[in-house]
Amino acid sequence: MKINNKIVLLPTVIIMLFSSIGILTIDYQLHHGLNDRVNTELRWLATVALESLSIANKPTTQEHIDVIADRIGQASGARITFIDQHGNITGDSRISVNRLSVQDNHQDRIEVAQALKTGTGYAKRHSKTLRQDLIYVAVLKRIDLNGQETPYLARASLASNTISGQIMEMRVALLSLLSAGVIVLVFSMAFTLRWLSQINEKDKAQLANTLHERNTEIESMHELDSLLSACIKLDDASGITQQLLPGLLKKTHGAISIYKPSRDRLITQMHWGDKQIDHSHFAPNHCWALRRGHMHLSKNESHRVKCVHFDNLKDTATLCIPLISHGQTVGVMHVIKAVFDKKTISLANAIAKRMGMAVANIELKNTLRQQAIKDTLTNLYNRRYLFESLEQLTARALRNDTQLGIIMLDLDHFKSLNDHYGHDTGDIALKNIADFFRKATRESDLVCRYGGEEFCIVCPDSTQEETLYVAKKFCVGIANLLIKINVTDTVKITLSGGIAMFPNPESSIELTIKEADQALYQAKHDGRNCIRAFSPKPPETIQ
Repeated sequence: MKINNKIVLLPTVIIMLFSSIGILTIDYQLHHGLNDRVNTELRWLATVALESLSIANKPTTQEHIDVIADRIGQASGARITFIDQHGNITGDSRISVNRLSVQDNHQDRIEVAQALKTGTGYAKRHSKTLRQDLIYVAVLKRIDLNGQETPYLARASLASNTISGQIMEMRVALLSLLSAGVIVLVFSMAFTLRWLSQINEKDKAQLANTLHERNTEIESMHELDSLLSACIKLDDASGITQQLLPGLLKKTHGAISIYKPSRDRLITQMHWGDKQIDHSHFAPNHCWALRRGHMHLSKNESHRVKCVHFDNLKDTATLCIPLISHGQTVGVMHVIKAVFDKKTISLANAIAKRMGMAVANIELKNTLRQQAIKDTLTNLYNRRYLFESLEQLTARALRNDTQLGIIMLDLDHFKSLNDHYGHDTGDIALKNIADFFRKATRESDLVCRYGGEEFCIVCPDSTQEETLYVAKKFCVGIANLLIKINVTDTVKITLSGGIAMFPNPESSIELTIKEADQALYQAKHDGRNCIRAFSPKPPETIQ
């Protein structure tokens, strides 16, 4: 807040200016006729009265206005009357405030009527109220009352037989008023400057604190954006949520729930704060924010309509905000606090927008990654992922001095199946066989579609005997598998396979795959529906 000294000094200058003009006017009128001087002095008194009313800055009630009239009347010895633009008396120095309401309307009085037309009115007549002859001067001026400029009249009057004495008394009164006003304004100005200076320092400190908090929030939001954009899994985003959200949403705890791929339920996957929400699974219609499509706030003190997944919470307020990205709702953010203020709600909405984009980006990254490493038909890992994983698996096998089994499998007469039943049937067969492989392998085994109807299975930490056993289990299991191709028909298919072990003398995984392929060709040559192990010598048939 910048203090302008000119504004503070302006009332002093105005009072001194008008007082000086009044005194000079009285002196001038004393030399140019008694009547003119009386009229001028009374007009000046009326003007001063209006100025006093204007600068008093008090409510326009009869009690306040009558006090101003009394003070000016006592100081000047004249009768001061305030009249509004409708002719009603709102203050009179010679009449008590209780009698103001019973006074006649003055709109038809000569001096008032003239003032309403020309701005100034003069009259001389007998006052029934005071029972003496008076000289009246009324002045009309637009003054600021309650922030609005309003036409207002002030009337000054003196008894005809006391004009000379009153003029002298008024002169003394004006000089005293001017001196008192200057003194009061000097002290008031000093006090005001000191008060405004204290307010200024307080505002500066408060502004600095607000700016610091705002900068901290902005930096935290930027950090949240940066970290969320780098997340590739929901677990990563969960860790960031636990660390950053308590600092942003102070005195809150909450969670973030994400839609399952089937979109029939939501799973709570992220938490922050000291408490955790009990409901880890709930249906979309259990949350009012998801049903309404926008934020839902349940206030503890008035609005008690809470979501079903919050039915166990007591004496607290809840806020649910849908997580929306590219027009699609991906989840919902739950915030719990004793009482929510506007700042917390606004900040929670801003965080929800970022979390929605982050969740959508993570899901998109996972989808793209799955598309890059998995076969779209069988949902098995593809050849690219196979070779990426083999780098780590072979290094671990060499480090731990263990063996790595490679099984190469190929479906027998698959081309004939496609030619006879169609490619759709071939796709059904591949999906069924892929499902069988997933169920028949260990969690540590790696099952890949190597290409076409050929598959590669990697068995870490396996001996040759264990790898042969697994391969034989595949061969027997696929031979007994009934593949349903329509409502009534089923087909059977067999496979041939070859195995090889890593490490080999050259410690090359490429050589191991080539050796397993050679064993596979030997199995095909030996009549199919069998497994062969690679050996520099002619392979033996596995019974």
